[in-house]
Amino acid sequence: MTNMEEKEIQRIQQIIDKMEKEYPKNMETEAFIQDTFVRISNMDKAIIKSSFQICKSETDELNKYANFNGQMALEMKENIDERKFEESLKKWQSCLQLKHQDFAQTLHTMDREFNDNNNKMNKSIDNCAANSTSKSDQDIEKCIRSCMLNHESVFNEITKKYNSTFKDYENKYKQYI
Repeated sequence: MTNMEEKEIQRIQQIIDKMEKEYPKNMETEAFIQDTFVRISNMDKAIIKSSFQICKSETDELNKYANFNGQMALEMKENIDERKFEESLKKWQSCLQLKHQDFAQTLHTMDREFNDNNNKMNKSIDNCAANSTSKSDQDIEKCIRSCMLNHESVFNEITKKYNSTFKDYENKYKQYI
């Protein structure tokens, strides 16, 4: 790589860094994403609690080797057969996944949508930086700012949608929350 290419790469990185610092976070989006993650955490705990009823035999078997604490985290008992524990844990997890496929699929879809949005922004920024030597700093900044605003708009929509979806899940599982 030539010294000129290195300087151009540094120039572009400095512009990106500047835009990231100037880019104001949408506080509505931040509130929704925090609320969404609280809802997901509540659902994780509710699903574990539901296992005492819907995956009773698997949970009873698992309880021979470990117990759930108040936060629904698994705590292993002392002097257990780890192979049997692992087998029991896998059966229990399989039961929960089978019984709660819709929730797991929703999480997967949400993650994919967030990743797709991030990838689109990264490609858009790459396009802004293409042929950068023929563009002014201001032109590149304007382009990157547009990429970031588009990303934020889509991120806000996705976050609102899934916040509502996980609110519906909480209602569905309210007996366990």
